[in-house]
Amino acid sequence: MKKTVFYHCITPLHMGSGTELGIVDLPIQRERHTGFPKMEASGIKGAFRALSEKLDKDKGKIDKIYGPEAKENEQEASMGKLQFGDGKILLLPVRSAKGIFAWVTCPYVLDRFVRECVEEQNRKEWEILLTKGVELKDTKAILLASNSDIVVEQRETKGVVILEDFKFEVETLNIEEIPERFKKHVLIVTDEVFSYFCEMATEIITRIRIGDDGVVEDGALFTEEFVPEETIFYTVMQAEEGIFGDWKETISYQDKNNNNIVQLGGNTTLGKGFTEYWIVDREVERN
Repeated sequence: MKKTVFYHCITPLHMGSGTELGIVDLPIQRERHTGFPKMEASGIKGAFRALSEKLDKDKGKIDKIYGPEAKENEQEASMGKLQFGDGKILLLPVRSAKGIFAWVTCPYVLDRFVRECVEEQNRKEWEILLTKGVELKDTKAILLASNSDIVVEQRETKGVVILEDFKFEVETLNIEEIPERFKKHVLIVTDEVFSYFCEMATEIITRIRIGDDGVVEDGALFTEEFVPEETIFYTVMQAEEGIFGDWKETISYQDKNNNNIVQLGGNTTLGKGFTEYWIVDREVERN
Protein backbone atom coordinates (compact mmCIF):
# COMPACT_ATOMS: atom_id res chain seq x y z
CA MET A 1 0.00 0.00 0.00
CA LYS A 2 1.34 3.42 -0.99
CA LYS A 3 0.20 6.85 0.16
CA THR A 4 1.25 10.42 -0.54
CA VAL A 5 2.32 12.80 2.23
CA PHE A 6 2.57 16.55 1.61
CA TYR A 7 4.79 18.93 3.58
CA HIS A 8 4.11 22.69 3.80
CA CYS A 9 6.99 24.69 5.30
CA ILE A 10 5.69 27.06 7.98
CA THR A 11 9.17 28.39 8.78
CA PRO A 12 12.40 28.30 6.69
CA LEU A 13 13.84 24.78 6.41
CA HIS A 14 17.48 23.69 6.46
CA MET A 15 18.07 20.02 5.72
CA GLY A 16 21.78 20.29 5.09
CA SER A 17 24.21 18.43 2.89
CA GLY A 18 27.24 19.25 5.05
CA THR A 19 29.98 21.84 4.78
CA GLU A 20 31.11 22.72 1.24
CA LEU A 21 33.72 24.95 -0.38
CA GLY A 22 31.24 26.86 -2.55
CA ILE A 23 29.76 30.31 -2.05
CA VAL A 24 27.43 28.98 0.68
CA ASP A 25 29.15 27.25 3.60
CA LEU A 26 26.13 25.16 4.63
CA PRO A 27 23.91 24.49 1.59
CA ILE A 28 20.61 22.63 1.54
CA GLN A 29 20.14 19.13 0.15
CA ARG A 30 19.61 19.08 -3.63
CA GLU A 31 18.93 16.44 -6.24
CA ARG A 32 22.12 15.63 -8.13
CA HIS A 33 20.51 15.42 -11.58
CA THR A 34 18.24 18.51 -11.35
CA GLY A 35 19.66 20.75 -8.63
CA PHE A 36 16.16 21.03 -7.11
CA PRO A 37 15.82 21.21 -3.29
CA LYS A 38 14.93 17.90 -1.64
CA MET A 39 14.50 16.28 1.77
CA GLU A 40 16.38 13.05 2.43
CA ALA A 41 14.14 10.21 3.59
CA SER A 42 16.41 9.49 6.56
CA GLY A 43 15.88 13.00 7.93
CA ILE A 44 12.10 12.76 7.54
CA LYS A 45 12.03 9.35 9.22
CA GLY A 46 14.18 10.55 12.12
CA ALA A 47 11.94 13.57 12.75
CA PHE A 48 8.78 11.47 12.75
CA ARG A 49 10.34 8.85 15.02
CA ALA A 50 11.22 11.59 17.51
CA LEU A 51 7.63 12.85 17.29
CA SER A 52 6.22 9.34 17.83
CA GLU A 53 8.46 8.75 20.85
CA LYS A 54 7.30 12.06 22.32
CA LEU A 55 3.58 11.42 21.83
CA ASP A 56 3.34 7.62 22.22
CA LYS A 57 5.14 5.57 24.88
CA ASP A 58 4.45 2.20 23.24
CA LYS A 59 8.04 1.30 22.31
CA GLY A 60 7.02 -2.01 20.74
CA LYS A 61 4.67 -0.29 18.30
CA ILE A 62 7.27 2.38 17.49
CA ASP A 63 9.97 -0.24 16.84
CA LYS A 64 7.58 -2.14 14.55
CA ILE A 65 6.90 1.00 12.51
CA TYR A 66 10.40 2.50 12.32
CA GLY A 67 12.57 -0.51 13.14
CA PRO A 68 14.52 -1.19 16.36
CA GLU A 69 17.39 1.21 16.96
CA ALA A 70 20.90 -0.18 16.47
CA LYS A 71 22.60 -1.58 19.54
CA GLU A 72 26.20 -0.78 20.45
CA ASN A 73 27.58 -3.88 18.73
CA GLU A 74 25.49 -3.35 15.56
CA GLN A 75 26.38 -1.01 12.72
CA GLU A 76 22.82 -0.58 11.41
CA ALA A 77 19.32 -0.72 12.85
CA SER A 78 16.78 -3.24 11.60
CA MET A 79 14.30 -2.14 8.93
CA GLY A 80 10.86 -0.96 10.00
CA LYS A 81 7.49 -1.72 8.41
CA LEU A 82 6.99 1.86 7.18
CA GLN A 83 9.12 2.92 4.21
CA PHE A 84 9.83 6.64 3.78
CA GLY A 85 10.62 8.21 0.40
CA ASP A 86 12.65 11.35 -0.27
CA GLY A 87 10.75 14.62 -0.12
CA LYS A 88 10.49 16.08 -3.65
CA ILE A 89 9.64 19.68 -4.38
CA LEU A 90 6.21 20.48 -5.81
CA LEU A 91 5.70 24.23 -5.32
CA LEU A 92 8.35 26.90 -4.68
CA PRO A 93 7.28 30.36 -3.40
CA VAL A 94 8.67 33.31 -5.38
CA ARG A 95 8.07 36.99 -4.59
CA SER A 96 5.33 38.50 -6.76
CA ALA A 97 4.49 42.11 -7.66
CA LYS A 98 0.88 41.30 -6.72
CA GLY A 99 -0.52 38.77 -4.27
CA ILE A 100 2.74 38.73 -2.22
CA PHE A 101 4.09 35.49 -3.72
CA ALA A 102 3.42 32.85 -6.36
CA TRP A 103 3.78 29.10 -5.97
CA VAL A 104 5.95 28.23 -8.95
CA THR A 105 6.31 24.81 -10.55
CA CYS A 106 7.19 23.39 -13.99
CA PRO A 107 6.24 20.58 -16.43
CA TYR A 108 9.06 18.29 -15.26
CA VAL A 109 8.00 18.52 -11.60
CA LEU A 110 4.31 18.06 -12.42
CA ASP A 111 4.96 15.10 -14.72
CA ARG A 112 6.94 13.37 -11.97
CA PHE A 113 4.21 14.12 -9.43
CA VAL A 114 1.47 12.74 -11.69
CA ARG A 115 3.42 9.54 -12.39
CA GLU A 116 4.04 8.94 -8.70
CA CYS A 117 0.90 10.23 -6.99
CA VAL A 118 -2.13 10.54 -9.28
CA GLU A 119 -4.40 7.58 -9.99
CA GLU A 120 -4.78 6.55 -13.62
CA GLN A 121 -8.46 7.51 -13.80
CA ASN A 122 -7.72 11.07 -12.62
CA ARG A 123 -4.91 11.88 -15.05
CA LYS A 124 -6.89 13.28 -17.99
CA GLU A 125 -6.92 16.92 -16.83
CA TRP A 126 -3.29 16.66 -15.76
CA GLU A 127 -2.27 15.36 -19.18
CA ILE A 128 -3.89 18.40 -20.84
CA LEU A 129 -1.96 20.64 -18.46
CA LEU A 130 1.32 18.81 -19.10
CA THR A 131 0.84 19.06 -22.87
CA LYS A 132 0.35 22.82 -22.54
CA GLY A 133 3.30 23.04 -20.16
CA VAL A 134 5.72 21.35 -22.53
CA GLU A 135 4.81 23.94 -25.17
CA LEU A 136 5.84 26.84 -22.91
CA LYS A 137 8.76 28.98 -24.07
CA ASP A 138 10.84 31.69 -22.40
CA THR A 139 8.57 34.00 -20.37
CA LYS A 140 5.27 32.26 -21.15
CA ALA A 141 3.45 30.71 -18.19
CA ILE A 142 0.18 29.04 -17.16
CA LEU A 143 -2.23 30.04 -14.38
CA LEU A 144 -4.62 27.60 -12.73
CA ALA A 145 -7.33 30.11 -11.78
CA SER A 146 -9.03 32.85 -13.81
CA ASN A 147 -9.34 34.93 -10.62
CA SER A 148 -5.69 34.47 -9.63
CA ASP A 149 -4.33 36.78 -6.92
CA ILE A 150 -0.98 37.27 -8.67
CA VAL A 151 -2.15 38.72 -12.02
CA VAL A 152 -1.06 42.33 -12.58
CA GLU A 153 -3.02 42.76 -15.80
CA GLN A 154 -5.88 40.56 -17.04
CA ARG A 155 -7.46 40.39 -20.52
CA GLU A 156 -9.95 37.54 -20.94
CA THR A 157 -7.86 34.32 -20.71
CA LYS A 158 -4.54 36.19 -21.02
CA GLY A 159 -2.68 38.16 -18.39
CA VAL A 160 0.62 39.40 -16.98
CA VAL A 161 2.45 38.20 -13.85
CA ILE A 162 5.66 39.74 -12.45
CA LEU A 163 7.94 37.59 -10.27
CA GLU A 164 11.09 39.18 -8.86
CA ASP A 165 12.40 41.07 -11.94
CA PHE A 166 10.73 38.82 -14.52
CA LYS A 167 7.57 39.51 -16.50
CA PHE A 168 5.48 36.54 -17.67
CA GLU A 169 2.69 36.43 -20.22
CA VAL A 170 0.14 33.97 -18.88
CA GLU A 171 -2.92 32.02 -19.96
CA THR A 172 -5.42 30.25 -17.71
CA LEU A 173 -6.12 26.51 -17.61
CA ASN A 174 -8.42 25.16 -14.91
CA ILE A 175 -7.66 21.85 -13.15
CA GLU A 176 -10.35 20.58 -10.78
CA GLU A 177 -8.00 18.17 -8.95
CA ILE A 178 -5.97 21.00 -7.38
CA PRO A 179 -7.33 22.37 -4.06
CA GLU A 180 -8.84 25.86 -4.27
CA ARG A 181 -6.55 27.25 -1.55
CA PHE A 182 -3.54 26.76 -3.85
CA LYS A 183 -4.99 27.55 -7.28
CA LYS A 184 -4.96 31.33 -6.98
CA HIS A 185 -1.20 31.42 -6.37
CA VAL A 186 0.10 28.62 -8.63
CA LEU A 187 2.08 29.52 -11.77
CA ILE A 188 3.59 26.98 -14.18
CA VAL A 189 6.79 28.16 -15.87
CA THR A 190 9.33 26.44 -18.12
CA ASP A 191 11.71 23.86 -16.65
CA GLU A 192 14.61 26.26 -17.22
CA VAL A 193 12.95 29.15 -15.38
CA PHE A 194 11.98 26.89 -12.48
CA SER A 195 15.55 25.62 -12.25
CA TYR A 196 16.75 29.23 -12.05
CA PHE A 197 14.34 30.06 -9.22
CA CYS A 198 15.36 26.89 -7.34
CA GLU A 199 18.93 28.19 -7.44
CA MET A 200 18.30 31.89 -6.78
CA ALA A 201 15.08 32.09 -4.71
CA THR A 202 16.31 30.26 -1.60
CA GLU A 203 17.27 32.18 1.55
CA ILE A 204 20.94 32.73 2.39
CA ILE A 205 21.56 33.80 5.99
CA THR A 206 24.89 34.99 7.39
CA ARG A 207 25.55 33.81 10.93
CA ILE A 208 28.25 34.17 13.57
CA ARG A 209 29.53 31.96 16.36
CA ILE A 210 29.79 33.34 19.91
CA GLY A 211 32.55 32.07 22.19
CA ASP A 212 32.27 31.22 25.89
CA ASP A 213 33.30 34.79 26.73
CA GLY A 214 30.31 36.21 24.84
CA VAL A 215 32.49 37.62 22.04
CA VAL A 216 32.34 36.67 18.37
CA GLU A 217 35.01 34.09 17.58
CA ASP A 218 37.62 34.99 14.95
CA GLY A 219 36.83 33.50 11.55
CA ALA A 220 33.44 32.27 12.79
CA LEU A 221 31.37 34.05 10.14
CA PHE A 222 29.49 31.57 7.96
CA THR A 223 26.54 31.40 5.56
CA GLU A 224 23.64 28.96 5.68
CA GLU A 225 21.00 28.21 3.04
CA PHE A 226 17.29 27.68 3.77
CA VAL A 227 14.31 26.57 1.73
CA PRO A 228 11.84 29.48 2.13
CA GLU A 229 8.67 29.13 4.16
CA GLU A 230 5.56 28.28 2.11
CA THR A 231 7.53 25.73 0.04
CA ILE A 232 5.60 22.51 -0.55
CA PHE A 233 7.20 19.06 -0.85
CA TYR A 234 5.65 15.63 -1.24
CA THR A 235 6.75 12.07 -0.73
CA VAL A 236 5.40 8.59 -1.46
CA MET A 237 5.38 6.21 1.50
CA GLN A 238 4.85 2.46 1.49
CA ALA A 239 3.72 0.05 4.20
CA GLU A 240 1.84 -3.16 4.85
CA GLU A 241 -1.90 -2.92 5.50
CA GLY A 242 -2.62 -1.61 9.01
CA ILE A 243 0.79 0.02 9.52
CA PHE A 244 -0.41 3.45 8.35
CA GLY A 245 -3.14 3.32 11.00
CA ASP A 246 -0.61 2.50 13.73
CA TRP A 247 1.67 5.28 12.49
CA LYS A 248 -1.12 7.86 12.59
CA GLU A 249 -1.85 6.86 16.18
CA THR A 250 1.76 7.35 17.29
CA ILE A 251 1.97 10.84 15.75
CA SER A 252 -1.56 11.83 16.89
CA TYR A 253 -2.47 12.63 13.28
CA GLN A 254 -5.38 15.09 13.02
CA ASP A 255 -5.40 15.50 16.81
CA LYS A 256 -6.60 19.02 17.66
CA ASN A 257 -3.71 19.47 20.12
CA ASN A 258 -1.02 18.46 17.60
CA ASN A 259 -2.09 20.39 14.46
CA ASN A 260 -0.13 17.97 12.22
CA ILE A 261 3.16 19.78 12.76
CA VAL A 262 6.60 18.15 12.59
CA GLN A 263 9.96 19.90 12.93
CA LEU A 264 12.42 18.87 10.22
CA GLY A 265 16.09 19.63 9.62
CA GLY A 266 18.53 21.72 11.64
CA ASN A 267 18.36 24.85 13.81
CA THR A 268 15.33 23.56 15.69
CA THR A 269 16.11 25.81 18.69
CA LEU A 270 15.93 28.82 16.35
CA GLY A 271 12.39 28.00 15.25
CA LYS A 272 13.39 26.63 11.85
CA GLY A 273 11.90 23.60 10.14
CA PHE A 274 8.32 23.73 11.42
CA THR A 275 6.33 21.93 8.75
CA GLU A 276 2.64 21.14 8.38
CA TYR A 277 2.00 17.72 6.88
CA TRP A 278 -1.08 15.96 5.61
CA ILE A 279 -1.59 12.39 4.45
CA VAL A 280 -3.68 11.58 1.39
CA ASP A 281 -5.71 8.56 2.46
CA ARG A 282 -6.40 7.21 -1.00
CA GLU A 283 -3.99 4.54 -2.22
CA VAL A 284 -1.48 5.33 -4.94
CA GLU A 285 -1.26 2.72 -7.69
CA ARG A 286 2.04 2.71 -9.57
CA ASN A 287 2.94 0.55 -12.53
